[in-house]
Amino acid sequence: MSRDDTDVRRMLADAVPPLKSPPDRLAAVGARVRRRRRRLATGSAAVLVLAVALAAGVPQLVAGHPRVPRPAAVATGGPVGDASCPADLGQRPELEAVRYDDGEPLVPAGAIEVTACQVPRGSGSPVGERIDPRVLTIGVDQIVQLLNALPPTQTGPDGRPRPPADDGLLCTAKWVSAETVFVLRYPDREPVTVWTDENCRVAVAGDRGRGLDFRVFGTFDRFYRAQGNPPR
Repeated sequence: MSRDDTDVRRMLADAVPPLKSPPDRLAAVGARVRRRRRRLATGSAAVLVLAVALAAGVPQLVAGHPRVPRPAAVATGGPVGDASCPADLGQRPELEAVRYDDGEPLVPAGAIEVTACQVPRGSGSPVGERIDPRVLTIGVDQIVQLLNALPPTQTGPDGRPRPPADDGLLCTAKWVSAETVFVLRYPDREPVTVWTDENCRVAVAGDRGRGLDFRVFGTFDRFYRAQGNPPR
């Protein structure tokens, strides 16, 4: 080969850039394998952390977090004392001995139950004709308001307050087999008994008395039917 041929070959070699080395496929496969392993390891760790969190959190969701106080239970106390009806009028205060027109409420506010009893006068009516006690749990506030709004003195046949008589109460002699007695029950005190007398047209509770307004009976009956009970 002449010198000119050698120079031409060198010129051609310098004009063509050297070819890149073929890619190392084994190294590429190894890199992909390493990346996949890292992803799997990261995912497993995340799953493990989530599982631990759920294991610790689910019991707290069910039982309540120990550091967060639970809301206090709302007190739903029922009425205090027994609401049994009197067997007779022997326990009733003397109608002429109580204080009328003293300016104080006849019964305390806050009652949550009223029982209407029919208490026989003397021998009274036969047992089969007596009305069973009736318990009212709605409209109790209205019954209390009516009792406390009763006239301050004895009422006459027209329902109006009657001036106090010099010789005591003025009562009729109409035959009455039973008198209505209301037993009011409270959540925070013993029951209060209100005795009524149809002939003398008064209502007494303890040492207090008022004139009787028969609308209290009708109001009780109306609320009693509203509870879903049949009329008496």
